[in-house]
Amino acid sequence: MYPIEVYCSERNLSIVEYSCGTQRSLLPAKSIPIVPPVMTSISKSSESSADQLLNETPLLPRLVVLGFYAAAILFNLCLVAQLLTVGLAYFSDPAWWNLHVWLVRGYGGLSLILLIWAWWMPFSKRIRALAISLAVLLGLQFATVHTPLPLAIFHPLIGFSLFSASTTLVHRIRPMLSPNLDANDV
Repeated sequence: MYPIEVYCSERNLSIVEYSCGTQRSLLPAKSIPIVPPVMTSISKSSESSADQLLNETPLLPRLVVLGFYAAAILFNLCLVAQLLTVGLAYFSDPAWWNLHVWLVRGYGGLSLILLIWAWWMPFSKRIRALAISLAVLLGLQFATVHTPLPLAIFHPLIGFSLFSASTTLVHRIRPMLSPNLDANDV
């Protein structure tokens, strides 16, 4: 192997190989022009890269993220309402079961909308995984109720996992909309 030197100026790049006392350029006769990358200045403040990225994005993606956040909150509130109706149906009046069933049929499609939305926008892997888990857990909820196997015992556990995933999704999106908030503050 022969020694190679790389020369880089502000505008050009050249690579030279030294062999037996002679030098030979490894690039064509012209040197390669270097186009400086367009970079924004990144201060060494406490802002996370997601906050900096969102601050530099146009208004439309911010509105789409805000819409996703609103849909995730709506999904979470529907889960809270469903949990309250199951408590009322069990401890107070069995007529509340109708509302419990109606709620899941009403907001069940919202999990698929959140799933598609999470893949449509450039969200993080964590947010996409949470959106997938909402759809999967809701499918498991249906399966535990509508199968002849004795899987109904898992229905409340899956419900609480669904609520946990939904709440985590809401908390993961919130810092994207409030650049002054640190992810550890939520």
